[in-house]
Amino acid sequence: MIEPMAPLIERYDAFLIDQFGVLIDGNTAYTGAVDALAHIAHIGKPVVILSNSGKRSEPNCDRVVSFGFERSHFKTVVIRRACVSDDQKGGWSCDQPQCARYGSLPKRGHVSY
Repeated sequence: MIEPMAPLIERYDAFLIDQFGVLIDGNTAYTGAVDALAHIAHIGKPVVILSNSGKRSEPNCDRVVSFGFERSHFKTVVIRRACVSDDQKGGWSCDQPQCARYGSLPKRGHVSY
């Protein structure tokens, strides 16, 4: 599984990977997902996992680990509500230090992945 992905993994410096539907199906980790994340971490590429969960980051990190992923193989889980629109200021606010902004974001609505 890793070999066909090697050119893609080498091409990027870091990875934002969605939790549901990419790493896990809700009941179990997808075949090869644990090994793929381990490989990315082993070659020194940081991984941040994305989630639409209503829970904070740490419970989501624990959930990912419960599916067999090593906690050291990803930096954190960024949840959708961590980055919310602040329409009154016309910008964006973030309630977690892990929430980073890259490029320009829309003026209204929520960040979606």
